[in-house]
Amino acid sequence: MEKISVCGVHRKGSSFLLAKRKVGGTQGGRWEFPGGKLEPQENPQEALIREFLEELDMKITVGPFLGETTFVHRNQEYRLLAYSIHTADENFTLLEHDEAGWFSPSQVGSMDLSESDRSIFELLEK
Repeated sequence: MEKISVCGVHRKGSSFLLAKRKVGGTQGGRWEFPGGKLEPQENPQEALIREFLEELDMKITVGPFLGETTFVHRNQEYRLLAYSIHTADENFTLLEHDEAGWFSPSQVGSMDLSESDRSIFELLEK
């Protein structure tokens, strides 16, 4: 059975907010649009709000759905849903990542993104 993950695409001008996963964990050292897996009884918007608080201590509002992709992790199929997100305060605190920052599309294009996040980035660039 397919599981659902979500990611939030936050733009400041033409730059994207990306976070680098901690080395030693799953996809360690790779960059991603922040987000995570849905918990039972949670909808995608609730999951994004929770994940941004847990990972970056950011209070967000969830905007429009942007697109989706699929990936396999540990023999489990996932569907990754991407949403635009907004926040009144663009400051963040690293709680679960090694680094985070704002990157131009050309910088993102050359970064070591997880495969699923690379697919989302390519959708955004069309």
